Parts: sequence; structure tokens; C-alpha cells
Amino acid sequence: MAKKSKSCAPGIVKMINMVNFEKATKSKNPIVVQMYSNYCGACEDAKPLIEAAACQLQGKAEVYKVDVDANPSLADKFKIDEIPTVLVMQDGKVKKKTIGLNSSDELIKMVKAVSGKAKGKKA
Repeated sequence: MAKKSKSCAPGIVKMINMVNFEKATKSKNPIVVQMYSNYCGACEDAKPLIEAAACQLQGKAEVYKVDVDANPSLADKFKIDEIPTVLVMQDGKVKKKTIGLNSSDELIKMVKAVSGKAKGKKA
């Protein structure tokens, strides 16, 4: 079986907010954004899954978290009605969205799907 885990530094999943969101998510590479709340049990359950995905995606995609309680305008902008919600973005646009708990493998597949679409595009 292939070795899945990479060693990760603490803080591999970076916090972003309204101030730095646009800059952080404008990238040709896929960006993963978990919308969460500190008061959400499922969000807490998702934390190790997001971190595991971030470790495996090092060099391929950045992984961020947004606290929807502290950044309600971002929750409104992306129509976040349930949490945890994960957005996979590219060039500042949402390419994939999923609600609820997802395994790290499911998150990685979402990123690969977005990444593959970008490579397949002709300019």
C-alpha cells in the first residue's frame, strides 16, 4: 500500500477572513476553503479530515478555514446555510461545493477534479 501521509507542520490549514479572503483564493491552483463555526460539533469532527487532506495536498492546493460567525458576509456571499461546508475554488470562483463531513480522500478527489479541468482547458 502506498504511503499516504506526509509530515505536516502545525497550522497547515490557515485561517482567512474577509480582509484577506480575495487575495488568498485568487489562484490558478485549486484552493480548499472550509466554512465552519467554533460552536459546530460536525466542524470539530471535520478538523482532522481537513488537516489530513491539507497534508496530502501540499504543493498542489492551499487549504484555508473561514469562521462563519466572525465573517458572516462571506457566509452570505457563498450562500452557506449549513456547516461544515467545503468550497474548492480556482481563480476566485467556486468550482465545487460540498456540505457535511467528507473524508480526506473525498476532498482530495474534489481538488483533483478541479485541477484536471484546469489542465484540460485550452486558452
